[in-house]
Amino acid sequence: DTRVKQVMPLVEVPGRLVVTNLRLYFQAFSNLASTPVLKISLASVRGLEARRYMQRHRAIEIFLSSQKQVFSSVAPAVLGARGYSSADSVLLAFDDPPARDRAMAALRSQLPPA
Repeated sequence: DTRVKQVMPLVEVPGRLVVTNLRLYFQAFSNLASTPVLKISLASVRGLEARRYMQRHRAIEIFLSSQKQVFSSVAPAVLGARGYSSADSVLLAFDDPPARDRAMAALRSQLPPA
């Protein structure tokens, strides 16, 4: 249970992040989010990357496999170095780098083997 912000264009949504053995949950503290609780199956997580946010190493980008298979239809120039598309990702910003590192370790420990 960690306080985070879901970062989207022009909007930061503060909330709570909970990681279980099957899912990742983001519950927004306000009604700005389109859904009250974002539920992400860990089986759909394709990758994790540590990111900078506000000039500090305190964010995680979670790349998701798409139901529409956009990864195979997106031009290679649009994909990142590891083949991820930003169209299917969630950016979470933490209060400080140690909080980000703890969440990243918790997520990696729960992800199914590749």
